[in-house]
Amino acid sequence: AKLLEAMATKEGVHSEFGKHEAAALEKQEELTRVCDDLQSKVKSLEANLTAEEEASAAGRRELHARQEAEMAEERQRLAEQLREIEAKLSEATSMKDEVHSEFGTHMAASLEKQ
Repeated sequence: AKLLEAMATKEGVHSEFGKHEAAALEKQEELTRVCDDLQSKVKSLEANLTAEEEASAAGRRELHARQEAEMAEERQRLAEQLREIEAKLSEATSMKDEVHSEFGTHMAASLEKQ
């Protein structure tokens, strides 16, 4: 009778162990699904972040190129203004030299008359 009781207890333990093992396997499968899901989400987030970083870098490059173009236009405009100022200065210097020359000629003629 004790043997039968021990065998029944053993079967009960095996049955209980089987239930726990099945529950553990079920939990493990659930955790595996959750992990796979999380890894998928992480990959998706990384891809989105990479895309955003690339778009941001492209935006910065575009802004930099636009600023470079604006600065080049400004340099060209300023260079043109400088040429105009230099031309006016040259013209004014020529006129001054001409006036000085005429004044010298008149002074010399005036001194000769005296």
